[in-house]
Amino acid sequence: MSTLQEAIKAAINNAMLDYYSALPGRVEEYDYKKQKATIKPLLKQRYNNGTELEIEPIVNVPVSFTRSGKASLTLPVEKGDTGLLIFCSRSIDTWLSKGGVADIDNKRIFDLSD
Repeated sequence: MSTLQEAIKAAINNAMLDYYSALPGRVEEYDYKKQKATIKPLLKQRYNNGTELEIEPIVNVPVSFTRSGKASLTLPVEKGDTGLLIFCSRSIDTWLSKGGVADIDNKRIFDLSD
């Protein structure tokens, strides 16, 4: 592999360190009325210099249950339960506040807050 190819590959790999698609997480708090939780990611964040730090808990995480039409299946959620955090490919701020078909309000992609 040429030096240029290696440099490009390294740059892409470094950029990808800031993108998230899914992580295991643990419930710290749960509001059953709003179906939102505070979730502690269970993998550390690795930085370009090789250091690793725990990721702070993420607040206002929508909890998804199976739904169809007017029916839904919900389960009790308790502190300490684990599950899979899924991160949206684009910002969901507007969708969370207004619902429906929402405009993308910023350029954030695969971010911990989404």
